[in-house]
Amino acid sequence: MQNDKVRLEVLQAYSDCNEQNKGERNLKFKASEPVGGEALISIMKEAVLVGYNEFSEKSTKHLVSVFGENAQYTIAREGSVCIYVKPAKGERTSIDGFCAGDYDECSIEDDGLLRLWWD
Repeated sequence: MQNDKVRLEVLQAYSDCNEQNKGERNLKFKASEPVGGEALISIMKEAVLVGYNEFSEKSTKHLVSVFGENAQYTIAREGSVCIYVKPAKGERTSIDGFCAGDYDECSIEDDGLLRLWWD
């Protein structure tokens, strides 16, 4: 299943933050596929057992409350937690007023994805 594949990738990249605790960490990681909102919350809750810098479980719940279950979320780790968001078709396409969240960086990439990063 798509979510299982992404879940395993994310758990490995964040293994220093979860029960796998292999002491490994991949600071230049981007999941191979996006997931929906429910999967994002579930995967990140398992991958990051306690707060990581300014990132917490509340962070993903907030994203899903703003962009919805049907948005596509690509989990990454770029030195710290990073999530790319592609709003669902016909849904929110502007980030006006959104960049006041609990993240440290908020930008729109060249491909139109919203990039959120926590440190």
